[in-house]
Amino acid sequence: RHIGTLPSQRHRGVGDRMKFGRVLALRAIPEWRESYVEYKRLKRLLYRLPDPKGGRDDDFSPAVSPEASLSSSASNLMPLSQPLLTGEYADVSLHFFAELEEGLARANELAAAQEETLVSRVQMASVDGQVLSPQELSSLYVLAAKLHSFLSLNFLAVRKIVKKYDKTVAIAGIPPRTPAMMARLEREPFAVARKQVDMLVKRLEGLVPPDGIPALRQAAKDALHISSGTDATTPRLLPLTLSLLSGLIAASLPLSAFADPDQRTAQRCLGVLVTVVGLWLTEALPFFVTALLVPVLIVVAGAVPPEHEAQLKPEIAKRVLNAMFNNVILLVLSGLVAARVVARCQLELRVAAALQRRLETRPRIFILAIMLLGLLLSATISNVTAPVLLLSVVQPLLHEGQTDSAFARALLLGLAFSCNLGGMLTPIASPQNAIALVSLQQVAGADVSFGLWMSVAMPVALLGTAACWLLLLVLIKPYDCVALPKVVFSEAPLTPQKVFSLSAVAAAAVLWAFLSFAPLKNTLGDPAIVGVLLAAVSFGSGFLHKDDFNALPWHLLALIAGGNALGLAVHESGLLEELVSLAFSTLDEESPWLLTVELVGGILVVGVFVSHTVAAIIIMPLVATIGVQMGQPVPLVFCCALACSAAMALPVSSFPNLNSLSAEDDLGGAYLRPAHFLLAGVPATLVAGVLVATVGYVLAVRMLDHLHA
Repeated sequence: RHIGTLPSQRHRGVGDRMKFGRVLALRAIPEWRESYVEYKRLKRLLYRLPDPKGGRDDDFSPAVSPEASLSSSASNLMPLSQPLLTGEYADVSLHFFAELEEGLARANELAAAQEETLVSRVQMASVDGQVLSPQELSSLYVLAAKLHSFLSLNFLAVRKIVKKYDKTVAIAGIPPRTPAMMARLEREPFAVARKQVDMLVKRLEGLVPPDGIPALRQAAKDALHISSGTDATTPRLLPLTLSLLSGLIAASLPLSAFADPDQRTAQRCLGVLVTVVGLWLTEALPFFVTALLVPVLIVVAGAVPPEHEAQLKPEIAKRVLNAMFNNVILLVLSGLVAARVVARCQLELRVAAALQRRLETRPRIFILAIMLLGLLLSATISNVTAPVLLLSVVQPLLHEGQTDSAFARALLLGLAFSCNLGGMLTPIASPQNAIALVSLQQVAGADVSFGLWMSVAMPVALLGTAACWLLLLVLIKPYDCVALPKVVFSEAPLTPQKVFSLSAVAAAAVLWAFLSFAPLKNTLGDPAIVGVLLAAVSFGSGFLHKDDFNALPWHLLALIAGGNALGLAVHESGLLEELVSLAFSTLDEESPWLLTVELVGGILVVGVFVSHTVAAIIIMPLVATIGVQMGQPVPLVFCCALACSAAMALPVSSFPNLNSLSAEDDLGGAYLRPAHFLLAGVPATLVAGVLVATVGYVLAVRMLDHLHA
């Protein structure tokens, strides 16, 4: 027995139930993700070739055994780049084999480097007599396991994709390429390295007593189980420790702002906030894991006060947990269901293909077009649902590019920023706008109509979108994409069931857009009710299935749930009120405009770290009160509401940011990191804030100030 028989390497059972592309994504080693043969991209290229008589059946992977026979009787080798088709399909064939050549080159390069490391270390131990510690032996064995997995999966990926090519072109009478490819693969460096790795594994096992071999194999199995599929979840101990210590210090230091005993809960909440933000910024833990820890930290630290003196810790814990799953979660869930319906009907592929055809040679203009779509959809169906639907439109293009592409980063950041700015446009575009309207009605007796709100917010949002687009061009430099890749898909007909499901999504979008009207609002109450109805129709009609429900991005919902719990703690502990009061004590009340500038700046800082909605709940009534005292409540509240949507410097600042952060490539690699949001998000937030405090303020004074009674 050797490493080739490890259960984690055989994939037995997994392949029998799952497409090979999914198997490859689950088994890929994260740190080597860029070096795998891009099986899914090659498969998409095949959709450009003529369909065989039998059609394209589902790609279910057989058992993936590293020791399976891959020999071939063919002897004549053809260069990969040789055109196999003529006429209109020749360029597709050339593109396919050029991509395959690049994939083989990447695999060979990594295999050669890792094999050299293994060989040199094992030779020093077995030939030169160097004694390896158990930890060093285990580390080398784990490296061999990972390399064996990498080599085997690439070998199988090439074999399967060339077989698919042969099947696709068989109708044209083209000779099969699989025999020649198998003969060539046996001589490729990464294929030869597989045999070398097997020998190295045996030599490593020979360096330990027989009873130590099972422990080595178990270590390799555990390492592959942890590493494969998505980013490794091993915690980074140093940033984890520093984040916890920072939170502990913030919660314990004798700060003058929290000198009153009644403010101890607020200071403990500050400690939790510092810890959570530190974990998110340093990525000491995966984002969703940090989000799941939020209620634990809140309850253990006592960051939420009891509602009455007799309330015990179990009841406080229930309040925190109940806050996690609220109407916002259900609205996001319904948006994800709508996106899945759209994807099942290939609507997003059709839209992406149409945009690609019109803007093929202008990728930077394509980014601007997506940002303008983000504005429009956010204004009509909210900036919670819009980014989910637009992400499904851009992902086909993202999958055709590289994960580390500056264009991909700029596109996703532009999508997030535009949906944030789109949250300014109408009273229904984001919850903070509705909160601002209620505050104006209750405190100032003023009511801003749908049309008036949009006419004032539109110039700010449009100018902000243009400014963010220019910032992305300067800071992210998305010039690595000369032309948009073609969106490749096999177009399926729109059946009556698909038309019905799309009609349900369209009806939900219309209800979301007009739910502010009294008859609808009195009937349905909340946009989440419309979303739940859409989910029930989509699954109840049989168009979507249980597997679709289980495949929803629950890690994204966990992130939002953690933010909800953190918002509850910041609200009920009095921390946000304390910070707001501290900020208000330094305000300049002589000039309404300077007061607006100060308030907008403070809201931007608060909105970066906590939910825009939570910030609006606490701040808007206070702003309205100050506005009444200054004689300009409507312009002041209006500008502060827009400022809530302008805060977008961190991934956790808003749902559109989290949505873009969740985008992944074919192998589960993330396109964006928190550093990318900081690089572009901080200046974007500042620019948007300046526009709110200048253009927004001037327009609000001229068009809305008369509404104050």
